[in-house]
Amino acid sequence: MAGSAGDGRALGFVRAIVLAALSAAAVLAMPQRAFGGPPGPEVELSRVRITAPSPEMMEAIVREMGFDEQETLIEGRSAELIITPAQWREMERLGCAVALIEHGRPMRDIIAQRRGQRDNGPDYPDLAEVIAQMQDAAAAFPAICEFVDLNDRYGAPPTFEGRHLYAVKISDNVSVDEDEPAVQIVGAHHARELVTPVIALLAMDNLLNGYAADPNIRALVDSHEIWIAPVWNPDGYNHVFTVNNMWRKNRRVFQGGVGCDQNRNYALGWEATCSGSSNPSNETYKGPTPASEAETITMMMWSQAERFAKLIDYHSTGRETLYAYNCNDHPFQSYLAAEADALTRASGYTDARAPSAEGEHYQWQAGALGTHAFLIETHSEFQPTYESAVLEAQRVWPGIVWMLEHHLPLTGRVTQAGTGNPLEATITPLGVHYSLGETNSSNPDTGRYYAPWPGGTYDVLFEAPGHQGRVVPVTVVNGSPTVVDVALSRTLIAFEFPGGLPSVIHPRLDRFALTIRELEPGALRPETAMLHYGPIGGPYEISPLVRLGSEGYLAVFPLTECGERVAFWLSAEDINGVEVVSPPGAPVDTYSALSATGVSTVFADNFETDHGWTTSINGATGGQWQRGAPVNDPNWAYDPETDGDGSGRAFLTQNEPGNTDVDNGSVTLTSPIFDLSSGGASVSYFYYLNLTNESGADMLLVEMSSSGLEGPWREVIRHASNGGLAWRTHTITQADLDAAGINMTSTMAIRFTANDANPQSIVEAGVDGVVIEAARCDPFPILAVGPLAGGERGEFEVMRATPGGLTYLVYSLRGYGTTIVPPLGITLDLAQPVQAGNAVRASSQGVARWSLPIPNVHDVTVFFQAAQQGRTSNVVRTVVQ
Repeated sequence: MAGSAGDGRALGFVRAIVLAALSAAAVLAMPQRAFGGPPGPEVELSRVRITAPSPEMMEAIVREMGFDEQETLIEGRSAELIITPAQWREMERLGCAVALIEHGRPMRDIIAQRRGQRDNGPDYPDLAEVIAQMQDAAAAFPAICEFVDLNDRYGAPPTFEGRHLYAVKISDNVSVDEDEPAVQIVGAHHARELVTPVIALLAMDNLLNGYAADPNIRALVDSHEIWIAPVWNPDGYNHVFTVNNMWRKNRRVFQGGVGCDQNRNYALGWEATCSGSSNPSNETYKGPTPASEAETITMMMWSQAERFAKLIDYHSTGRETLYAYNCNDHPFQSYLAAEADALTRASGYTDARAPSAEGEHYQWQAGALGTHAFLIETHSEFQPTYESAVLEAQRVWPGIVWMLEHHLPLTGRVTQAGTGNPLEATITPLGVHYSLGETNSSNPDTGRYYAPWPGGTYDVLFEAPGHQGRVVPVTVVNGSPTVVDVALSRTLIAFEFPGGLPSVIHPRLDRFALTIRELEPGALRPETAMLHYGPIGGPYEISPLVRLGSEGYLAVFPLTECGERVAFWLSAEDINGVEVVSPPGAPVDTYSALSATGVSTVFADNFETDHGWTTSINGATGGQWQRGAPVNDPNWAYDPETDGDGSGRAFLTQNEPGNTDVDNGSVTLTSPIFDLSSGGASVSYFYYLNLTNESGADMLLVEMSSSGLEGPWREVIRHASNGGLAWRTHTITQADLDAAGINMTSTMAIRFTANDANPQSIVEAGVDGVVIEAARCDPFPILAVGPLAGGERGEFEVMRATPGGLTYLVYSLRGYGTTIVPPLGITLDLAQPVQAGNAVRASSQGVARWSLPIPNVHDVTVFFQAAQQGRTSNVVRTVVQ
């Protein structure tokens, strides 16, 4: 398989850890040895120039040994790295030349040496000096600056070496929590990046010293709560000054290594294979679990309390702004790219890019709390001269001003209707797909929320526990802040689904149980409990829910069209007339289920044998599709190590030794024809995609045809993110096919096209484990029941029964569940059924009829069903009049 350069990043789909579960009490209950203890052992570090036998090996070394790939400048087969003695030995074993640039040593010794060579002057502050500068600032400007011990204020655990984390808060009423946008500026997640505390401290000084003299600065301070934390890795920062100036991580001791990369330890995306390393000895070790580190926990508790609207997280090196994700998709990628470009230009730089990995601090802030968050790489060195660091701080200062002045597109307050009390509500733009389960919410103290969304029209769902959710149409205009205040009504009832919601319903009439919980006795008006159902998008029909007990109900679907998706939602009113719906965004947002008698596998291929796939080349000079076990050339860093589904073989782009990726065009893999005419389709597959260009030009394009191999072909999805050496999975649903305008026929086909566009780059692709399923629509008898009156005869008729076969009629007065009728061995959807009279032999037309006495009851719900050997009819629900 493989063309130019790549890395080992890989896509992983992970939902973010719910921050609300991380309470202060839970943190303090953790074993204290996790965060307290003696300093970790010293690890010798050296800065070296590595020269490998080939550029591909150099890239593989950087990837496999856990270096920050974006931070490492690779020049052909050489790179400058900071390594341990063990890594030095390993690189020499691999045939690399290692040239020493410098050994790590205490930063305080470097500063002393510099001062001995010139007059004493300012230089990088050590940890005590950073804290002293913050305390002095608060003492000099007490009206607008407060020094805050974050561990004490929020009850967070100390660091491994027992230190606290500190910040200054700058605002006009600094001792008051006001309804103003909170802004966070953070430095030194990575200990050796000494430029970043200089930037943070200069920003602090500029805001405080400029407050009286500069009306613009005064306006910014008066209208914001600005929090600045110059050093977020105090243990590591202290180690840089006292032991080794090249240290990056914190100082927690693990089995197999010292230190966690704090900017890989955040929950959002932590489990992605493009996140940090799992090896404690590597520089990008992400920790044993998400948010395992005391520093990360403190940041999460602080941020949850303050709900930052904006964030700049400063790092070095690179002089560029980072946004969105590495290998996961973000729905507002283009918008964030434009925002990052504006911020980077305001900061005196020119470049913006995707980040080095997932699990980074700014990603968590954006994904868990809706913060407009970015990471800025500064300078071209970790530790330039102090004078150069100050110049860099002055250079990026306008970027901080830009961020403070920048109005977010959407804001407002969420309150309780009638009282005006603030609510902590989740804010969800319906129809926007977040790959990592990202959320946004309002501040519980003020009800204030901010939403950094691009211009457009949204249906926004606002929901809070104990309140009825509301869907509000919102139009966001780029460059003009939109204000939307929302009041939510308190509710006295809540829908719950102990058995879950159905994903497949039987066309003959299906049902599911639910609970309507009363938060106060007698809060529900039972007669208002309804099931709404219909095609996706409506219109909806209404069916009353059947009451089974004090809070138990049954939702019964009517006959539905097999193979179609059915949308449904529920509603009920409380005694105050407040209508509660589930899901909270209904009817704009609904549940859905597939109407089918079952699901059948239409086509499955693990590529162990030839099932008739065809290949074609579209201008490409290499990378044609080939079926087989992965060759995995050890000298080519972009081949998969195994197939996708574990069977052994897959389709891969030019599965041969050497540089064999797709070049100068595209290659296409096309399936044989399959039948999806029954609808309810699902297409799942494994795919491999190793890219070095993630601009969107290079991709694995997936298309489908309803008219056989000649097309026309319609795009279903394009995969354009680098997965490194990992296989990923994807499922195309019927909803996806409907959105693409693809009709379901008996002559369907799918094709995969791997494309390499200009400029040339690595494109290695694979496809494996293709499984295509469709709704099964078996014929079933249809039961019709005439009007029923207690003490009279009822008329029953079954159509499409098996001609000549005995047909039984059963009924239940107690609702409906699942049981087996002993004479038939047939499973019926009725609880404790009673046979209604004798079995009837169906006519040659498949019709069976009964005229039977009805028990002398009234206002009783009855469920009827007919059965033959191996076949059951729909269930009919009616009320005896």
